Amino acid sequence: MTTLLKPKTVNVIYERAKFHQRHQNDGETVQEIIADVLKLSKTYNYGNMTDELIRDKLVVGIRDIKVSERMQMDSKLTFAEAKTLIVQNERVKQENKNLREKSTKEVYTPDTLSRHRLRIGRDDVDVLQEEDIIFHVNVISKLMEKEIQTDEEYVTQKQKLRQRFCWEGTLETYYRRNRRR
Repeated sequence: MTTLLKPKTVNVIYERAKFHQRHQNDGETVQEIIADVLKLSKTYNYGNMTDELIRDKLVVGIRDIKVSERMQMDSKLTFAEAKTLIVQNERVKQENKNLREKSTKEVYTPDTLSRHRLRIGRDDVDVLQEEDIIFHVNVISKLMEKEIQTDEEYVTQKQKLRQRFCWEGTLETYYRRNRRR
């Protein structure tokens, strides 16, 4: 009867292994990994080295490599400083992402583009026109097949598209320029 009332002993080796294998997962915020690492640290029994080990786990366990490298260069970095830096970095990235979504998001829809078919030489060419920019349809469809995840990718793709495959001007000047080829 006394064996039923005894608290279950913790397998320290297993708890330490869980702690050391913990890394930030896709889509997981730094707040979530910090909370989980702190929870795991309560059961592994390292004594007075706990803060240093938690700091080290955060430094190497986060997904942002630039922040991780910057923290690794600071030999006097404390757990509190690491936690603050990681949380602030994620917050600033999220705020910047929110600002870019509101200010730079442009979507090409049938409403914003007009489609034209031009005969240039022996070829019929499909082009899309947005204000004074003309895009080749086949090039746009190839570039836009890749799903764009972030605003930075969107802006980069749009800039590449404009640099390589656009003609600035009217359809008439585009036709005259390409008719001679």
